[in-house]
Amino acid sequence: MAAALALASVGAASAQPAELTVGMAFSSRLPALGSPAAWVSERLETLTDGSLTLALQEPGEAPPPQGLLPAVSAGELDAAYTWPGYDRQHLPAAVLFSAVPFGMKPWAFQAWYRFRGGEALMQEVYAGAGYAVHLELCGLVSPETAGWFRGPVESLQAFDGLDIRFAGLGGDVLARLGADVHRLPDFAINEALEDGVIDATEFSIPVVDQRLGLDQLLKFNLLPGWHQPSSAQYLMVNRARWEALTERQRGLIRLACQAATGRALAEAESANAESLRQQQAYGVRIASIPERVLHQLADVAQTVIREQAEADEAFARVWAAQREFMADYVPWDNRAHVPASVYERLYLEAD
Repeated sequence: MAAALALASVGAASAQPAELTVGMAFSSRLPALGSPAAWVSERLETLTDGSLTLALQEPGEAPPPQGLLPAVSAGELDAAYTWPGYDRQHLPAAVLFSAVPFGMKPWAFQAWYRFRGGEALMQEVYAGAGYAVHLELCGLVSPETAGWFRGPVESLQAFDGLDIRFAGLGGDVLARLGADVHRLPDFAINEALEDGVIDATEFSIPVVDQRLGLDQLLKFNLLPGWHQPSSAQYLMVNRARWEALTERQRGLIRLACQAATGRALAEAESANAESLRQQQAYGVRIASIPERVLHQLADVAQTVIREQAEADEAFARVWAAQREFMADYVPWDNRAHVPASVYERLYLEAD
């Protein structure tokens, strides 16, 4: 009897229809960056026979990315698929949950977020700032490129006086080095380059940048993506709307987002390798930032982050938690993986 009641309650819960209107910070057509939201939407509709659906509002229909957090918190929008770096003007600590210069690799971020307290800390930070939202990690991509330039970057002096589109904490680092940093949305980048408003830019991973046509405008694509070794996207739901869902509906969203996170990383890794080959065929030079310059950038990044931690208690709390995890994790990470030079010899050198 108890089992029958349990089954009946599950059936009743699954029969309660719910639709969440989701404002998109990125187009759902962008691989690994926006596509996870579309994938989650399709999976939820299939798994629930249409009783739980996401209605995606593409950019231009939804509030701008920086306006998604207040809109969702106020209940003007059910949910958003977004990158917390866009929330930093409302909540400085949010950027640490999106991407950190010289921070965690994708798998390390997942380890910290899911098993070392990152998820609970994120919910606490947003709630503590007065935002009535629930967040689910729902996408994760591999390192971005370090940007698109008109020539190589051989020293920090290359950034002094440079007009460049750059996001997040990485943009703060370049501003410290004398760059004129522009925080432009993706749809404004090409026009800004063509009109001479900016001379260089970053946006995302290689395949996304290629979709935007950046390889047609600039011919130096720099690596590694020091400013975003990983980049995390989230499904942000109004808290009252989240709590009104049944336990089963919330569980399905969580499971779908967890699956989408792994899938997004796999999609990015597959597509990026192909994208770099295509870019080179189109005349793009894939260049590397010298290691000495990376060390210098890392020092500036640490100074910028430390100053922001001194200015904001929540930022300091999150940063301390991430540093504590990395101090524990880096010794393992340094020893666990076969050096890249071995793979290059095995797979790239002629037999």
